[in-house]
This record gives sequence, structure tokens and C-alpha cells, in this order.
Amino acid sequence: MFFFFWIILGAFWFLEAASRGSFGWSILVIVFAVTGLLVAYRPARRQAAGAIVGAALPMFLEALVLRGGPGIVCRQLWTSGHENCRYLANPVPWALGGILLVVLGITVERYVRRRLRGRAR
Repeated sequence: MFFFFWIILGAFWFLEAASRGSFGWSILVIVFAVTGLLVAYRPARRQAAGAIVGAALPMFLEALVLRGGPGIVCRQLWTSGHENCRYLANPVPWALGGILLVVLGITVERYVRRRLRGRAR
């Protein structure tokens, strides 16, 4: 259950770092408090690998935005009927980075669960 909270926080912290602090202090204070609560609660801390998976969400979003690339992509504007052309970068590195983070996060989570299960015996 806490794994999904960590996914949301991981996505937020990744976006916060990538945008160099553009969310503002009010939201940042709330997210700091939520992160602190999750870190302080031991069962939630054990599932913190979800933050790694959460960091993959913005990378998948970027790959989705760039899905027409690489190269120049033209689209019809629905408001005026004109065509809008722009260069889009390659989406493959973004998708591969997201896949790598998801695999890493799930691997770390399974490793932690296996270790905790081994201690309980």
C-alpha cells in the first residue's frame, strides 16, 4: 500500500529536481511533511523503493510527448486549419530510462521483501 504513496512522491521529487524548484514553497512544505511521515513510519520506509518507480513516470510522459520523433513532425491545427511543424527528439532514450527505473525499483523492492522474510524466520 505504501509503495504507491512512494511512487507519487518519487514522481514529484523527480519533477522538482528536473524543474529546479518551480513548484513553490507551499506545495514543497506539504510534500516534505508527507515524505517525513513516510520515512518515520517503519512499514512505509520498507517500501521506499517505490520512489524509484515514481521517478520513471515523468520519463514515460516525456517519451509519450516525443512519440512522433525523431525528426520534424507536422500537425494540423484545429483552430485555424494551418499546419504546425516542429522538431521532436528521439523518445527511445526516455522510454528506456523509464523502463530501467521501473525494473530497478521493483528489483530493490523484491530484494527488501526477501530480506525481511528471511529475518522473520
